[in-house]
Amino acid sequence: MSVRDQAFMATVRRIPRQRLTKVAGFLAKQPVPPKLRRPVYGTFAWAVGANLSESAQPLEAFESFNAFFTRELAPNVRPWFGDQTAWTMPADGTMSVTGRVEKGQMLQVKGIHYSVEELLGEDAAPWEGARYATVYLSPADYHRVHWPVSGTVHTVRSMGGDLWPVNRASVHSVPRLFVENERTVSMITDIEGRKGAVIMVGATIVGGIELRAPQPTPETPIAFAAGEEHGRFYLGSTVVLLVQDQDKPLQDYTGAADAHVRLGQELWTTKR
Repeated sequence: MSVRDQAFMATVRRIPRQRLTKVAGFLAKQPVPPKLRRPVYGTFAWAVGANLSESAQPLEAFESFNAFFTRELAPNVRPWFGDQTAWTMPADGTMSVTGRVEKGQMLQVKGIHYSVEELLGEDAAPWEGARYATVYLSPADYHRVHWPVSGTVHTVRSMGGDLWPVNRASVHSVPRLFVENERTVSMITDIEGRKGAVIMVGATIVGGIELRAPQPTPETPIAFAAGEEHGRFYLGSTVVLLVQDQDKPLQDYTGAADAHVRLGQELWTTKR
């Protein structure tokens, strides 16, 4: 780890992360005067490298920082490459890691693993051999998360925890980061009958994860289509996908590790 990353993590360990997140969340909801919206949002976008040309609305339309940060994409800027049976990228971001669950463990980063049972809040045995992928969203990325495949959602669990950052420095230095942090776990069945999960992991200043769909129950699952909005993050965070594909195999992800990925880009395609 670089000296800069070490200094960052030393600071993060000292600060009151939950309290900071609450204060930041309160401020982000406050109205921004119309005359200040373009300079405030434009400066933030310049600082983090966000592409404002993809926004569906002008900067003046966003009443608060939250509204700006979760802005909608303009039509047709993210073609949906997969068909309804393919698993696609749920968001813009960086592909952190892909793999299969082994002995109930998933890879956080080289040399650091965490438990699928702790991540999901249920027995890990049915998930042995399941595929998983982790996509990190930086502050520069589009921050709405979409369903990666068509199917039904059966249960949604909100799981409390800490609020560590989820950037590169944290992922390399905080063991079991994704099960330490607050998260929502949506248990789904895809259109071809595979069991899966979509996990939205919170982070420092990202305590508020907003889900868009009505809440399902095991008795009343809710259908969704690939590409429909699932939820929203405030500032950078992480999405983890899992799918059991042993009975109906999917093709391997062919992209590079640490590659920047786009919403709708194919992740795992159906074997022909």
